[in-house]
Amino acid sequence: MPNEYARLTVLLDAQRKKEFDLLCAELGTNASQVVRELILHYLASGPQEQHLLADPPAGRQQRDGSH
Repeated sequence: MPNEYARLTVLLDAQRKKEFDLLCAELGTNASQVVRELILHYLASGPQEQHLLADPPAGRQQRDGSH
């Protein structure tokens, strides 16, 4: 692990946060561990897979209202 750490804050609606925390608990992990793994996977995946996250899921809008 690196010697320096940085904090990442993620804003999420309360219901999704609750669901995420419950799922993490069921899996015997915590939110920080899951987010770290997701980020590491995302960084390791390379640009061919990263573009998949650039588009919001069907039927959902980005925060600024654009598609």
